[in-house]
Formats: sequence, C-alpha cells, structure tokens
Amino acid sequence: MNLGLRWDYFTLPNEGNHVTRFLSFGMSGPLRLVPDDPTTFLQPYFPEYNYFGPRFGLAYRITDRTVFRAGYGIFRTAAQFDNMNILQLNPPAGGSLTVRNELVDASGRPIPPVATIQYPVPPELYPQNPIFNVVTVPVDRKRRNAYVQNYNITVAHQITSNDLLEVS
Repeated sequence: MNLGLRWDYFTLPNEGNHVTRFLSFGMSGPLRLVPDDPTTFLQPYFPEYNYFGPRFGLAYRITDRTVFRAGYGIFRTAAQFDNMNILQLNPPAGGSLTVRNELVDASGRPIPPVATIQYPVPPELYPQNPIFNVVTVPVDRKRRNAYVQNYNITVAHQITSNDLLEVS
C-alpha cells in the first residue's frame, strides 16, 4: 500500500515584450486599450496555491501468478492551450489584445456584451493590418485549472512466462 500527496503550482502566462493590453468595455469614455502604459500590465488571473492532490495505491498478490492492483488520485492539469497561454506560440514580437466583456460600466449600469459567441471579434475592433492576436477572457480572475479524479482496479494473471492477462 502507498499513500501520497502532490502539490501543483502552475505559473501565470508572462509576456516579455510588454505589448499585452486589455480592451475594457467598462471604462468611461471611448474604447481604449488598457493599461495606457503596457509595462504596467497586470496579470488577468490571480495565482492559485491550493492544488493538492492525494494519491492512494494498493497491490495484493492473490496467488503466485495473480495480482490485484487498485489506485486513486486527484490530478490538476495546467491549461497550457487555453485562450491566454496559446499566445506563447506567437512570434517573439507579436502582441495580443484581450477583449473583456464587462457586466456593468463605471457607474454600475449594465452593458450589453460587445464580443459574443456569434461575433467574438466585432469588425470595428479589428484593425485592417493586425499586428496582434485577439483573445477573450472571462471577467472572473479566479481561474481554475482542470480537476480530474482518476481511479483504477486491475486483476492481472500470468498465463505463461511471456504472456499476461489483465482485466481492468
């Protein structure tokens, strides 16, 4: 029998060229990229430090040729290919534009979404000769990575010195 505990920390995307900005619909005045100075860019998500995954495993020899095995574990997976982290595949000088659909404006009035499923990038926001990628992120900065529970039960029996039958 074995027991284990794994801790995962997935770092946030980091853009080293200082060209990433957001297009915010909740600010007063005309639409503009924020922050005005891209070197002051804040991460869109808060870091997450409590990704703990317990593990449990068991193996029991039933006979000299048959063994029973079981295991369980909780796993977290980093979303490396989500709409933020995929930007790492851009050329080194490629910037990005993130569209955030704010729910209310600065005075608290509801705002209809500009980026929708039908029109994720409205044409008036997309320049004629783009030098960046446009992605959308949810307003919620508490981003969660995938949570997976994995378990298995296996019975293995050695038939000959070269053959094994497993049932899981």
